[in-house]
Amino acid sequence: MKRMAVLLALISWLGLAAAALAQAGYPPRVDLYVNDLAGVITDEDRGRIQSTLQTLQAEHGVEMTVLTIETILEYGTGDGTIESFATGLFNQWGIGDAERNDGVLLLVAIEDRELRIELGAGYGPADEDGLGAVIDRLMVPQFREGNYSLGIVEGVEAMAARLRGEPEPLWAAVSPTTPSSSQPVSSGRNILWWAGGGTVALLGASNALLTRWRRYRRRTCPACQLTEMTRLGELEDDAFLQEGQRLEESLKSVDYDVWQCPNCQHYEVVPFVAWFSHYKKCTQCQYRALETKSRVLRQPTYSSTGLEERVSSCHHCSYHHRTEHVIPMKTQSSSSSSGSFSSRSSSSSSRSSSGGGRSSGGGRSGKW
Repeated sequence: MKRMAVLLALISWLGLAAAALAQAGYPPRVDLYVNDLAGVITDEDRGRIQSTLQTLQAEHGVEMTVLTIETILEYGTGDGTIESFATGLFNQWGIGDAERNDGVLLLVAIEDRELRIELGAGYGPADEDGLGAVIDRLMVPQFREGNYSLGIVEGVEAMAARLRGEPEPLWAAVSPTTPSSSQPVSSGRNILWWAGGGTVALLGASNALLTRWRRYRRRTCPACQLTEMTRLGELEDDAFLQEGQRLEESLKSVDYDVWQCPNCQHYEVVPFVAWFSHYKKCTQCQYRALETKSRVLRQPTYSSTGLEERVSSCHHCSYHHRTEHVIPMKTQSSSSSSGSFSSRSSSSSSRSSSGGGRSSGGGRSGKW
């Protein structure tokens, strides 16, 4: 009986814990423009995104926000899809103007391998059509290569261009789906796109082949100059790496190849830097193990700036550096503007107020 009572108590406790987790809710908004909770956006790209979105809001009155997370499951909201999560989050944050409902949310869930562009209720089906090209042509290809920061920057800048009413670029001229018979691919615009796309693909393939050749080419031992060196396996080469180098490999910031001569045992360690890793080189130990995290110390208002803290810590040595950065003030709407991608006010006096915007579930999603 005692065991049964203990078991029932344990089940009850687990139920309460699960309920508490389910009420955890959506992540808080810590920045008006960039909320990189997954830590995949570089400092340089973060500044580039913030500049783009600040200008978009100041000159065209549109509030757009970027959020990266590991997975929607860690928040216990009960959402089973990225679409429902994005809609719930959008409405809780109140993105965009409350009257125009013209806000835009870019949500990237790294572990789920999904992204969502959620639109305010002021947009219509026609405004959603162009988002598929932004996702499929720009973002998904970069994400598949692990280039999250670059994919997000390109996606943000492409969406900002559409919101500003700029002409459609050639890469967006062809629908991601197979063209219908009423839209032959032999049109001049499509021919230009295919030619441009073919050139890019050819250059990409050539670069990949060159990189592969440089990494796996035959190497004659520089010591004895008689024997070809052998590239060691991942487990074997750890014995030749320093502790910091093994850490870099575990962080996936640098991958090391070790080549050894079977005749004289001479060996060489060859590094290959992961260009889009969010880990940077530490100024103290020189290993690529420096990670920067940020949090908002003071939220911006309509009358004062906010304050953000950025802390850089090295996973290898004791390096620790803290800085503070000013967050721009929120801007208030002084005139009304359209909520359409295809029709944008160019008046610099049109500004959007943050808070109160709603979404009815419109937008586009993508997977990689």
